[in-house]
Amino acid sequence: MTRRLVPTDDEETLAWQQIISVISFFKEALCSRNKADLSSARFRKFATDPEYRSLGIGSKLLTYSISQVKDIWGASEVWCDARVMTRHWYQRRGFREVDENGADIDLDSDGSAEAKDIPQRGRFWKGEVEYVRMKIDL
Repeated sequence: MTRRLVPTDDEETLAWQQIISVISFFKEALCSRNKADLSSARFRKFATDPEYRSLGIGSKLLTYSISQVKDIWGASEVWCDARVMTRHWYQRRGFREVDENGADIDLDSDGSAEAKDIPQRGRFWKGEVEYVRMKIDL
């Protein structure tokens, strides 16, 4: 649990607030060939306190945040590098797996890419954790 000291409405009093869920957005092109394209927004550091998971808080934060980057930045797509084990969570929210160029990865009926394509298309490792690039069009 993370807590922070913040001013209250009267601005003369400080109070502790608990941070339950966080997300950070950046203007960042989906693929390196389009670095000048700032119609993409990337999110990172998306987390919800384990005590509050499965309550819809993360989903609401993500939905609200996406609407804000669309309205304020004019983003036409949002993307992230998601842990492979969480990809189904993102898919239920409209995200799809893409390769390093932002092209959709053709998935089999079980949701997996063809075995020959997995190393080259969209999946990569950071240390011992496998990731996949995901995006949603706005």
